[in-house]
Amino acid sequence: MGIAALGRKVTRKDIDATADECAALAARFDLESLGSLSANVSLSVVDKRRMRVRAKGTMSASDVVVRGVMGSTPSILQVDGVPFETFFAEDEEGGGTFDSDEDDSYDEPIDNGQVDLGELVAQHLYLHLSFAEQARNREFETDSAAGTIVFDTDADADS
Repeated sequence: MGIAALGRKVTRKDIDATADECAALAARFDLESLGSLSANVSLSVVDKRRMRVRAKGTMSASDVVVRGVMGSTPSILQVDGVPFETFFAEDEEGGGTFDSDEDDSYDEPIDNGQVDLGELVAQHLYLHLSFAEQARNREFETDSAAGTIVFDTDADADS
């Protein structure tokens, strides 16, 4: 979407990935499949002096099939109404030093006056799935007491 079209009011866009786009995202993110991906995004100019734009919205994805680890059963996830927010800004001439204390240090660049909303949603989906995977890994439970060493002695198991 071109940022020149953004006025004083919030601009809303609905995004729906096609089946081909879902297949491409599944391959890109190493998923077995992605049934659907949609989002609603609101764009607003928050600083006209340096053209800083806020993109805020929610995304949903259905039938996200995450590959199982080491041959385990794949997980099927449903993502519903997950919020996201990102800021975009035009690059300033000559750049500048990175200051992590500045609120706008993490702004995404506006590319040739455009913001790629599809890529924005795809990146937030990937982040959401990564955080979900990390949470699932932390929930690993075992019947063994802490500090117990467990060996698999099954002769039929692959080495």
